[in-house]
Amino acid sequence: MIDWNKIENFIGYGNPDAEVLFLGMEEGLGQSADLGGDLAERSRYSQCMDLFDAQGPLDDGQRFFGPNPKSQRTWRPMCHLMLRMLAPSSRPTAEQRVRYQADLLGRSGGATRLADRMSYRTTNVGEWRYAPFGRYPTREA
Repeated sequence: MIDWNKIENFIGYGNPDAEVLFLGMEEGLGQSADLGGDLAERSRYSQCMDLFDAQGPLDDGQRFFGPNPKSQRTWRPMCHLMLRMLAPSSRPTAEQRVRYQADLLGRSGGATRLADRMSYRTTNVGEWRYAPFGRYPTREA
């Protein structure tokens, strides 16, 4: 069952009292993602979630964590910035960025929170896949 109130009141991933807030337009959604399953999973979220706990069940989200994480393109600048803040005189390597992503970005007890202006994931800004779920017939609504 989809709990639209939980989805619309979600404030992001990480520490709700984080020192650093990264604000984006909206989360991406893989082309092959099961939107109904995704919405049902997000209906179980608390208001602010640890990124690792939240992403695991969604669209192969575990690939960004663990011992051999894949770099997530949109998180890369955030990780770079955070590493530069921690060590201003150093230039973070790709390995350091992906380790920060896997271990520290958007984590409950960490220094960051990732939030989006819109609460609905999408494959691109020109596509609206939510009409069949009865909440909003169009993106404009």
